Formats: sequence, structure tokens, C-alpha cells
Amino acid sequence: MKWVVACTLVVSVAVSVSIFYSTFFDHRFETTVRLWGHAPQQYIFSLLIFPFAAFAVFTALYLLVSSVGPHLQELSLAKQMVDNWIIVVYLVLILSSIVAITTYFSVAMSPDKLKPQFAIMYLASEESLREEFESLESKRVEEYRRQCIANAKQTCGELVFQSSEPVKLESDLAALPPAVRLQVLQSPKLQRELRLLEPPMQALTMLQMFITLSVGLLCLATIFVTWCAAESIGYNGANSPQIKVVINTLFVSVMAFAAFPPLLQSVPPSGRVPNWLRKLESV
Repeated sequence: MKWVVACTLVVSVAVSVSIFYSTFFDHRFETTVRLWGHAPQQYIFSLLIFPFAAFAVFTALYLLVSSVGPHLQELSLAKQMVDNWIIVVYLVLILSSIVAITTYFSVAMSPDKLKPQFAIMYLASEESLREEFESLESKRVEEYRRQCIANAKQTCGELVFQSSEPVKLESDLAALPPAVRLQVLQSPKLQRELRLLEPPMQALTMLQMFITLSVGLLCLATIFVTWCAAESIGYNGANSPQIKVVINTLFVSVMAFAAFPPLLQSVPPSGRVPNWLRKLESV
């Protein structure tokens, strides 16, 4: 079990490094707290829930190999996968790498990954738009918001930046309307081309994504191998205590990962900072 604890500690620290770097080295604490409002699930899940999910997954894999493996029929599919479990891990890492690379080129990174000056600009632009929306009649807000987004996307697609030099780029962005500025700052293509992202945060975020995906896919792979093992020995819920323990451990990991969607739904409209985070801002 020592390697289970060691692996849990390693992946938990690696997933949390980007959060600590952002808080203490990249953005100021109060800026980081405001940025939390855009992706609170990322912080809460990584710091509080992911370590338990990872520990459960590694424990289930350990029990599957050490306790269930010796009782499987020779030459069965389950036996082959358990005996060659490291190959299953390699396949999981390969798939995680492909998904992470695809995500990097197709999805915009959250505002906390931007360079400090651009993150502050993002927050100021959002606040300006929020004040503009709040000044409208409630029945006109949604229509105006859609029109504003459509116009901003069109304008953003027509923009040509002559330089990605930080000072010149900051000046060019400041001259844009808030809605267009937000579109630029949250465009996957422009984030890369204009080098809007903080390089260490960019690398740490990719590491965070890769590790989280790897543990999640390893959970699915362990579930599949456990199912094959159960089929191999004709498990009926009572004839193999070893498999029952593995199944119960996997249930814990699945429930931990299942906490992510509800956290995702807890994100306030337009990244508005939750009240409990606003209290931190005033500290």
C-alpha cells in the first residue's frame, strides 16, 4: 500500500501546484479570489475532492492486482489484463495525452491562466459589462446580451493585431469595447497567437488536466477489468469478498468524480463571485 499513498500524494500535489502558483506567484490573492468565481469547481475539486478519488482508484487497482488476480482463471481476459496491468496504465496515459493535447488547441483556458495584466483587464471588462446590463430593464437584458455577444464575435473575427508585444498589445486591447475585449481574451486561437497566457500557468494547467484525466480514465479501466474478473469467476455478490472490496472502493472513487458536475452547475452567471468568496476578497 505504500505506493498507493505515494502515488496519491504525487498526483494530488501536482494537480494543486497551479492553484498555489496562481495565488502566491502569478496573481495577487485578491485577484485570484475574484478569478475563482469563473471556475470554482476547478479549485474545490482539485484541492478537496480529487485526492480522495485518486486514493480510491489506486487502492482499487492495488487490491485488484494483489487480491483478485491470483484467483482468476488462467488465460482468461481478466487474468491477462491483471497480470499486465502496467500496459493498461500505459494505454490510459496515451489516451489522456491525446485528449489533453486536443483540448489545448480547441478550448480557451480560464481567466486565471492569463498573464496578470490581461487577467485584471478581463475582470475590469466583465465588471463594465455587468454594470451596463444591470442598467437595462430586466426584459431587455437577455436580448441585449445575445446581440452584444454576436457583435463582439463578429468584430473579434475581423481584428488584426500588428504586434504581440505586451505593452503594445495591452494598449490595443484597452482601446476595444469591453465585449470585444472579452472575446479576444477568451479565444483559444488568440490566447496562443498573442501569447496572452502566463507560460508557467499554461504548463501547470496542462499537467493538471493530464493527471486528472489519467486518474479518471484509470478508474474506468479498473471498473472494466473488475467486471471482466467478476464474469470470469461467476461473481454473484457473495462468493468473492476480494472483488466485493474492490467494487466498494471503486464506488467511492466514482462518487468523488460524480461531485464535479454539481460543482460545475454551481458556477454563478457570468462568473459572478459567490458570496462566500466575496467575504475572502475583503480579508
